[in-house]
Amino acid sequence: MNQRFEAFLAVAACKSMQKAAEQQCVSYQCISGHIRSLEEEYHSRLFERRPSFQLTESGRILAESLQKIRLIEQGIGEALDDSGAAVVGHVRAGVPFSRYTELVPPILAQFKREYPNVELEISGDFSDVLEQQVERGLLDMALVVQQAGQGEKLERKMLLQERYAFLLSRPLLQEVMGEESVAAAARWQKDGITLREISRFPLVSAPAGSRLRAILDGAAKKQGLSFRIVFSSNRLETFDGIARTDLAGCLLPLQMTRITRRLDEHRRADRRLLILPVDWEGVPIDSDVALIRHREAVFPAYKQALMHILEDQFRSTAQEQE
Repeated sequence: MNQRFEAFLAVAACKSMQKAAEQQCVSYQCISGHIRSLEEEYHSRLFERRPSFQLTESGRILAESLQKIRLIEQGIGEALDDSGAAVVGHVRAGVPFSRYTELVPPILAQFKREYPNVELEISGDFSDVLEQQVERGLLDMALVVQQAGQGEKLERKMLLQERYAFLLSRPLLQEVMGEESVAAAARWQKDGITLREISRFPLVSAPAGSRLRAILDGAAKKQGLSFRIVFSSNRLETFDGIARTDLAGCLLPLQMTRITRRLDEHRRADRRLLILPVDWEGVPIDSDVALIRHREAVFPAYKQALMHILEDQFRSTAQEQE
């Protein structure tokens, strides 16, 4: 793709000629000249300058067309080079922050055994940001919490219908439930713990605005509940450690309790955390994990292999939840 088109895509992404110039390590005059040249060639204004800097309808059409061309060019070059054990290349994937620690090590190990000379880059971010990066061709694929009806340029494969668990230390259980603690733990492990029962405990949660918090708040509103949230964090991988302080219980995806199970193998029985399935009592939970890619992208074998590895990771998780 020529420099004028690259400059145009940079301006469209940054929504600023100055920022695009800094990103491309060129002068503002260079970027401005490329945009002016394109507008003269196509006899159409590509950007509105006021009241805010944004693409015109012509600019939007050009941007979508160039993004498709960029994806095709990348895919063709990689596909033609995709032969033999010595294949080289670069694949970029995205994983939600909360799953990074759990997923990346096994994914990396398996992929590098199959393609030792392919550079694997895995970014961590929020699901909506990862979707945007796949749409723009900045990532080849990403795992996201599914958002139905969004991202029409994306191809989605649902991998896991999320289930949730409540992590609770035995000392905190005893403090809150007293003489009922043993019977309550046995009942909750068998039948699940309801949100009303969770509301009796201090709680660590994802921050306001996150999908997990939205699910929790929506369910609480439907049932007329109030939670004692003592700490909020988007680093769900820390929830295991927080629960072990006996400060609060933690609500998190069941997939992430594999860390807890491994840690508990080396602890005394009385210091192991209770992993209690959450009974949502019929409240609908929109929390499916999906693997996404751009519909126009051409994937060589090594990118397809990474997709299969990601699918296998979640397939094993789904089997554990059954």
